[in-house]
Amino acid sequence: MVFDPLVELRENPGVMKMPVVRNGTRATVGYDPGEWEAWIAEERS
Repeated sequence: MVFDPLVELRENPGVMKMPVVRNGTRATVGYDPGEWEAWIAEERS
């Protein structure tokens, strides 16, 4: 099976509207400001 991102986007257009936020080896999908704030607090300590 070959992954074709254009086919995937055509079949699942909602994935284009979901942000992926990365922080080192961690990531969130969708809007999650609580998790992002926890990352910032952890890095400051």
